[in-house]
Formats: sequence, C-alpha cells, structure tokens
Amino acid sequence: MDEDLEQMSREGLVAEVERLRQGIRRHRDSTGHELCWHHPDLWARLPGATDPLPAVPDWPQFLQGCIRYRQSLDEQAPHAPRTSEQLSVPEEPVSGASAEHRRLQQFIGHWKTEGTVRVDAARPAVRFDAVDTYEWVPGGFFVLHRWDAQMPDGRTQGVEIIGYDASLAKYTVHSYDSAGNTDVMTAAVTNDTWTFEGKTLRFTGSFQDGGKTLTGVWDKRTDERAAWERLMHVRPSKIS
Repeated sequence: MDEDLEQMSREGLVAEVERLRQGIRRHRDSTGHELCWHHPDLWARLPGATDPLPAVPDWPQFLQGCIRYRQSLDEQAPHAPRTSEQLSVPEEPVSGASAEHRRLQQFIGHWKTEGTVRVDAARPAVRFDAVDTYEWVPGGFFVLHRWDAQMPDGRTQGVEIIGYDASLAKYTVHSYDSAGNTDVMTAAVTNDTWTFEGKTLRFTGSFQDGGKTLTGVWDKRTDERAAWERLMHVRPSKIS
C-alpha cells in the first residue's frame, strides 16, 4: 500500500510528513460542527503532546449539523453505496440513568408503522407507511429516533432526540426533518400512555400487546389559541 515511500528521496519524505502533520493539525484544531470525531490517538502522532478541548455543540444544534452533513453526501457523493447498517449502541440505559430515563426503554427497537392521515377536511383519510427506529445514545440518557415515511405527498425522513429534564419534570423532544423543519415538544407518561405536545402538534398513544404495538393519534392546530383537530391515526408494530 505504501510502496511509493520506498522510492521517495529524503526531501520527498520530509515533505510528505509535513503534509501529513498539517492535515492532522487541521483536524485536531477543528471545533464545533467541523469536528466529526474526537481522535486524540491520532493527534498523539504530532510532536508536542496536546489534547485541545473542542467547543461541543448542544444536542439540537449537533443534530442539525448531522442532517446537513448527510444531505451534503447526496450532493457530493450521489453514486456512493448506501448502507442501512445500524450503529452499535447499548440496548439498555447505563446504571446511572434515572427511572424516568428507563421508561424510554419501551420505545427501543425497530418498528413498522401503518396509519392514515387527513390531507384536508374535505377528503377521507389516506393510508401511509413508515419505518421507525429508536436506539439509545451512548450513555443511556437520550434516545435517538429516526423515521422514514412514505406520505401521500411524498417521502419524509428525520430524526428526534428524546431526553428527560428533571427541572421541568418532563421529557423533551427535539426533531429535524428532511424538509428543513424543526420542532420542540415536551412529553409525559402515565402508566403506558404517552403524550407528546408542541405548539402545533400533539400525540397521544398507548403501548399494547405487551409493548409490541403502540396505538395513537396525532392532532394539529394552527396556533396555540386554536382548537386541536385530528390529523393522523398511527399504529407502529415492533419488528425487532
């Protein structure tokens, strides 16, 4: 793989090492959304031990960056192979997580979702299908939800990050979709019934069949003073 190094002169090798070090330094000194992975082992190859601390984006801003990065790959590498392989993450929250965090375990897994949605009040509801995946973010304090839905008006994809805010005594949900929309909701649970509510969207659903299905409805409103109207019926079924 590196046979070309054997043919280089001393001056060529020095130039190659200098370029390599410059590349490592650019990566090491990146911060915020420029830094995709933290690689102190790589940086240790540089003379003068240093491990600078980057500015770490908060979760909502971090997920916005992830979505933009993925969209850029469609533009810059449209013919590169795609994979649906899952990221390996813990199946259970770590022991330090609270009882409220552990309630999110109900969602963990891969779900096949069927439902109906009202496009407008003058027409009957239309069927749609989706795939939903919920997995623990390493550490066990947040759940990452990804969806891929074939709606009547086209395909929509997106991600949510679900956590628990002890100061509010509520779950928090930040979502981002493939159309550039963002939303913030809070959630609460009573027994096996969950309610997610934002300014214009509200979900109410209950786990049934021993946690294998989640039957619920989505409501919408035009603003916070308007009445809620039924938008969708959904029924995710766990497939793994």
